Amino acid sequence: MRDEAGTDQLTYDSLLVAQAMKEPELTHDQALKLRRKNALVIERILQRIWSMNGITMAGEPAAKAVDDAEAGFRDGEAERE
Repeated sequence: MRDEAGTDQLTYDSLLVAQAMKEPELTHDQALKLRRKNALVIERILQRIWSMNGITMAGEPAAKAVDDAEAGFRDGEAERE
């Protein structure tokens, strides 16, 4: 999605929403129109997507998600010893 959108954040946001939402299903064009009509709705959806997936707005892993993954890995190693 980042490659397709390039530096256009509006396009990236609408692609992400279209890919992440299953019900109701949205096309990229519908998500883009909704973003232009009411940006707050899309922002709320994006915040939820990011928090559920442990990623930042830039699409990178959030620090907490990395910390949680490392803690889980360490816990798993302790169990094997």
